[in-house]
Amino acid sequence: MIKRLVIKFQIMITIFLFTLLITGSSWGEENPVKIGVLAMRGTDQCLKNWSPTAEYLSVRIPGKTFVIIPLDHMQIYPSVKKGEVDFILANSNFYVELEHLYEATRIATLKNRCLDSFYSKYWGVIFWKADRKDMRQLNDLKAKTFMATEEYSLGGWLMAWREFKEKGVDPYRDFKDLKFTDTGIQDDVVYAVRDGKADAGTVRYDTLMRMHAEGKIDLKNFSVVHEHGGEDVDCPPFPHSTRGYPEWPMAKLKHTPDELAEKVAIALVEMPADSFVAIAAECGGWTIPMNYQSVHECLKYLKVGCYRDLGKITIADVVRNYWRWILLAVVLFLIMTGYSIAIIILNRNIKASNEKLKLEVNERIKTEEALRKSEEFNKRIIENSIDCITILDLDGRLEFTSESGQKLMEIEDISTYLNQPWVDLLTCSDDSYKAALEAISKAEERGTGHFSAYCPTVKGIPKWWDTIITPIMGKDGKVERLLSVSRDITGHKRLEAQFFQAQKMEAIGTLAGGIAHDFNNLLTAIIGNAQLVLMDVIKDESLREEIEEIKKAGEKAASLTRQLLAFSRKQIIKPEVLDLNEEIHETEKMLKRMIKEDIEFLLVLEP
Repeated sequence: MIKRLVIKFQIMITIFLFTLLITGSSWGEENPVKIGVLAMRGTDQCLKNWSPTAEYLSVRIPGKTFVIIPLDHMQIYPSVKKGEVDFILANSNFYVELEHLYEATRIATLKNRCLDSFYSKYWGVIFWKADRKDMRQLNDLKAKTFMATEEYSLGGWLMAWREFKEKGVDPYRDFKDLKFTDTGIQDDVVYAVRDGKADAGTVRYDTLMRMHAEGKIDLKNFSVVHEHGGEDVDCPPFPHSTRGYPEWPMAKLKHTPDELAEKVAIALVEMPADSFVAIAAECGGWTIPMNYQSVHECLKYLKVGCYRDLGKITIADVVRNYWRWILLAVVLFLIMTGYSIAIIILNRNIKASNEKLKLEVNERIKTEEALRKSEEFNKRIIENSIDCITILDLDGRLEFTSESGQKLMEIEDISTYLNQPWVDLLTCSDDSYKAALEAISKAEERGTGHFSAYCPTVKGIPKWWDTIITPIMGKDGKVERLLSVSRDITGHKRLEAQFFQAQKMEAIGTLAGGIAHDFNNLLTAIIGNAQLVLMDVIKDESLREEIEEIKKAGEKAASLTRQLLAFSRKQIIKPEVLDLNEEIHETEKMLKRMIKEDIEFLLVLEP
């Protein structure tokens, strides 16, 4: 107990002297030598353990001031990469990866103090509370909650993970929950298992013993599984659950001068195991650099750290080993790409041309179809037309005549008349010939020619024709041909003649009406006088008979005159039933007087 108090007093004096040294040296030393240390038990504990070492080196190496920079697991890589520290003291797996990434070089290996002995190796322990009867070996931890320090901590996780994996236990799959501390402090893992926050956990082998020595826990309350692979060489006399791996190395970084590194290495190796500096660091001093191949094997087996891509062929590896072939392939690829692009562009242009040609063909097909339909439509119009449709050249010669026109003209063979003067076919008089020529001339001047002419058909049937001649314009706007449409107006002419005859008859009727009116006045006088004479000559029968005839003739003439008036005035005629025999008898005597004596008048009437 007294020995411990003496050691603690020495440590406090050392820290005080180191503080004074740092303060004094800061006035004359602007760039202290920085030693980055993994603070696995927190910043305060880190400074407490390693500040005496910095003071020791500052004394041993004149002109240099050493300071401790506590780092957690997440700060180590950035600090080394940025050159913020000159030396690094961390667990072995960190060193292996820093060696791979940043060319760190180990200069000494720590000798750890445990149970008054010194070890240049360290182990991991997998533990749980002693009262847990359901856990005796590693396989019992399946479906349990497990806590470790950091995912990149060798003693705080990777050592245990290797043992689990060799036993067929996949922590990431088989555990109910795998948790890591937020602080990176191994003591927190022990507290979590103690307080029931985790069923089991893993830490460095000496963490449990140091916490027990510090009165923080009681080792009797915990059980440690002793089940690991590998040869049990240099087996320590205390519980452990994993193989042993080389202790933490002191490593210089790439930018640190070799001369300074040599002085630091010599000073560390010469540090007495019983010195207060070694006791403060809870170690037995330092030894020459150990072989860290076992750490490489562990990381390689787990495929973590610098071996995370083990078995994978990276792009960098391929480029580094086959850059000439890659360059050749790239050149060929560029050539083929250019050729392919040219082919694609050519194919695209050909495709565009084909599409354009297809559109043009479709348009032409549509145009031809529309033209065909238009021609068929025009042909049907021409064929169903009641007119004679003809096409003439500019000289008036016949080029075409519709079938209906051939029928109207009674032409059986149109070829006889083709290329012949059309006027010879449709005119038969000088006047009509002249009118036809004038119509053709007018059409040739972009006008509309018109004439009517009488001309019998080829077979001699008399017909009248009404003809219109119009120009057919070309694309250049000039007259190319002439279109003649001749209509048979014979029936119209016949109706016109009948109309003229009707007009004549109407005129005659009007004239007859006027004459009949005057004649009726004369007959009225004749009939009236005949009646008066009959009244005076009533005794003379022979004279009376003649006067009676005069009277009857006058009355008959008056009746005819009334009929003529009724017709001329377009009055409604009221037919009456007549006895033809009686009417004939009335005219018999008059007719006998009018005919000659050598003519026999014979009257035979139906009864």
